[in-house]
Amino acid sequence: MVFKIVAESTELAPAAGRKDIQIEYGRYAMAFKGFIRVVTLGLIVSGWSLAAASIHVIITPGRIMVIPKDRLDFEDTYVDARNWKPDDLRQHPEVVARLIHLGRCDVLAYAVGSKWRSVESQLEYAVEHPLVASSTSPAATDKAKDQLNTASKAMRSVFD
Repeated sequence: MVFKIVAESTELAPAAGRKDIQIEYGRYAMAFKGFIRVVTLGLIVSGWSLAAASIHVIITPGRIMVIPKDRLDFEDTYVDARNWKPDDLRQHPEVVARLIHLGRCDVLAYAVGSKWRSVESQLEYAVEHPLVASSTSPAATDKAKDQLNTASKAMRSVFD
């Protein structure tokens, strides 16, 4: 049984003839209460995570902007663009493309290099030609090979 009646009293409201019942919670009720707390916490955390995955928070000199993303992901959720240069625009093409799509190119006007082209055309160039780390460079390839050799030697020493 989940609940037990401990005592009945009419001392609190004798005129109305109402009986107040003191209830002692059993162990099942306490477990259920804990379960409800965990479920509520899970719903709150998942809701805030979903909200964070759907927006870009962009900090620029003089303003903070919150704009919606095209898709749900955690990449570039928080962007500090106060010290951006033209190469930084090319490293964050999704944020720049979203600002172009929303017609808010003026937000990143300080970050474009030359004054002879429009801000929008320079931002479009940054989106079309993103900077991507070259994974096929000789140094990266040699480093990967060295790490693979080290790992395979370690595995052999464990099983020998």
